Amino acid sequence: MAEYAMGDTRWTTLFNAFVRDTGLLKNSEYNGDHNPLIAGGLRSSALDYQQFLHAYFTGEILSDRTRQIALADHTAAPVALTNVPRSITNIVDQTWHYGLGVWRVCPFATYQPSCDELGTVHSIGAFGFMPWIDYQRGYYGIIAREGRLLSGAAESYQLFEHLRPYIEAVVAQ
Repeated sequence: MAEYAMGDTRWTTLFNAFVRDTGLLKNSEYNGDHNPLIAGGLRSSALDYQQFLHAYFTGEILSDRTRQIALADHTAAPVALTNVPRSITNIVDQTWHYGLGVWRVCPFATYQPSCDELGTVHSIGAFGFMPWIDYQRGYYGIIAREGRLLSGAAESYQLFEHLRPYIEAVVAQ
């Protein structure tokens, strides 16, 4: 959609325009041009991505309305996710819903009404690079690693779940 709206058919053209216009992700790059691997093709450092995540979290790069649309649950009933990437379904026995570019974490095996509230969102990559934002507690973080395709995502999410109580205890102080 973005490629169409910009009048160009190359993802890298859009990405380079974003870098130029925002000054963010200037040390990052996507592999591929006509069909980049969006979920695993960005090469970035933790610092470079942290600056982007901070700008996203604080509303510096999106209007409040655009961010609300992106973070909204776009897979609530009657929509059903029927073709979820194996990198996601192999991770945990949880019901995640999807926004635009982010997974909305629902920490239950079946959908619960409390999952409608915006809590934690993440955009875990196929190799395990995992940025997340916890809107309820007001913090964000990154697990910056490059694991194996598909298993890297599962390993990073397990690490996230292991570290989260410790992070939340520090944030609560």
